[in-house]
Amino acid sequence: MAAIYSSNMFQCGGTLIHKRFVLTAAHCVIGRQNLLVYLGAYNISQPTAQYNVVHVEVHSSYGLYVNDIALLKLSSSVVYNESIYPICIVLDKEIKNQVENTWQFKTFGWGRKRDGQTSDILQTVTLNNLYRSECERIFGVQITFNRICAGSTTGDTCGGDSGGPLTTEHNFRQTQIGIVSYGLQYCNGIGVYTCVTSYVDWIEGTIKRLDYADDDNSQGLRNYENIWLYRDCGGNDIKDHLHAFIAGLIFKTQGVLITDQFVLTHVTGLPCIRIFITVTVKHGSRVIGEYEVDSIFKHPEYSFHSNDIALLKLSRRVNYPYGVKPICLLARENLLVSLVMDIAPDFIDPFDCKLRTGNSIQPTQFCKQFETDNIDTAGLIVGKNVHYLSRNWLVLHGIVSYSSNGLYVFENVVKHMYWIASTVNEN
Repeated sequence: MAAIYSSNMFQCGGTLIHKRFVLTAAHCVIGRQNLLVYLGAYNISQPTAQYNVVHVEVHSSYGLYVNDIALLKLSSSVVYNESIYPICIVLDKEIKNQVENTWQFKTFGWGRKRDGQTSDILQTVTLNNLYRSECERIFGVQITFNRICAGSTTGDTCGGDSGGPLTTEHNFRQTQIGIVSYGLQYCNGIGVYTCVTSYVDWIEGTIKRLDYADDDNSQGLRNYENIWLYRDCGGNDIKDHLHAFIAGLIFKTQGVLITDQFVLTHVTGLPCIRIFITVTVKHGSRVIGEYEVDSIFKHPEYSFHSNDIALLKLSRRVNYPYGVKPICLLARENLLVSLVMDIAPDFIDPFDCKLRTGNSIQPTQFCKQFETDNIDTAGLIVGKNVHYLSRNWLVLHGIVSYSSNGLYVFENVVKHMYWIASTVNEN
């Protein structure tokens, strides 16, 4: 559940349906200023997260509780955890028939109780699915197919519950099928709800249009869309990220997750022919999941000790846990100078590296030495610190190609960003 505030005054409920979007009723947000969304609250005064609303999208045909639906875009991506996660919405419009035949629904909110006071604790009530003619008789207006009539003799939604969800169980999950719209003045038994299943095209289209179209107001910095290859990345240390252990019948190597479906690794660690490959994604010693590889993309100019970089597309997306994310990559090479903090890393001069390794160092590579020799070179990565939005981020800078005489030669990931970004975006 989401609690929606305007100028620090509670207005309505809502639901998190996407990492950047909250669904609510249009009448809750029309004309409201300084909207905030609180998440993770059971007691409304004890939320665990707060987000500014940067855009309000009201249905273009809203009017007097008709098409009473709106989406709020949050200032940043929500971090999911055990108390904050999105409710399910089924995009298949065939579920509409199931909704029509559902006997009972549940609804939730912090609205007024029988004593007339708003509730600090999230309340729930079970309502019966009623014939639309019942609502038409009570309210004296036509109740169209894109609305639901529901009520009960033992409870009802009330002021403050607007915008909250009407739910039912679908495939063993609570699924939102309605939004609290309006009811009787004294909250005594019957109400009208916006039918979410009638608006799934609008919901999906609005999110696709507005997602990541950020206006960053933080110190005039560039927006997320321009900074990161994959926007839901994060962490300021290697241990915050997800590593990939790649194995086949006769080989194994490592890589790192750079999106929720792509792993970056090196070509020399992969087999020459396409065989069955599995990827185990881990955070430290914790196994997040095992995935088959859908596609392998090797750098088109790869040769021995040159352009040694590859991408693996997993057969399904990785549902990573709270607190860890794919490692960040800069979207473009030219962002490096303005954002990177450690501009002068401890790289070995290419000529010295050539003398010690016996191989020429390519323009897309760099050479590095570590204090200890006890390092597993397979999939070894190094990062650089970026200061952005008042915090430090660890950005992937290199992935090891080979080692010789105590030196490690890395492919400079930043130099390959055009190929990486093109491959990810086109597949």
